[in-house]
Amino acid sequence: MSPRGLDLPQSPFHPRKEGPGLTSSPPHLPPSLQVNFRNPRNGQRCWSTRTQVEKRLVVLAALLAAGLVACLAALGIQYRTRSPPVCLSEACISVTSSILSSMDPTVDPCQDFFTYACGGWIKANPVPDGHSRWGTFSNLWEHNQAIIKHLLEALMWTQ
Repeated sequence: MSPRGLDLPQSPFHPRKEGPGLTSSPPHLPPSLQVNFRNPRNGQRCWSTRTQVEKRLVVLAALLAAGLVACLAALGIQYRTRSPPVCLSEACISVTSSILSSMDPTVDPCQDFFTYACGGWIKANPVPDGHSRWGTFSNLWEHNQAIIKHLLEALMWTQ
């Protein structure tokens, strides 16, 4: 009975005091459920009380963690030492030249970015008469139409 006269249920975390010396006995749980944060009893070390499966799992986890750290270190070193690849093929140089010729470097990009980025193309490709708009696809369309016309005329002359 408690001091207030109530019979409280016994908790495994707070065992009831007993006898004239008020000694308490620890709860008896199966060994797999006991968690001990104090030094092990009877001089046993933590590692020696573990099963073979637990020991193997701890070693495996340590090896995997070391492998992960090694891979991350290798990626970090490779990333820092690798210089970005530069494309020097004919197609890359042609596209780069087209982009640079489309820009107008005389314009301040902070004031008028559109003219800075597209001013060279606008100067080199004014809107032709008879068109309300003109762009790169219109230019390609006209070029393809001229090639098709040339091919059809050459086909007519051969017959």
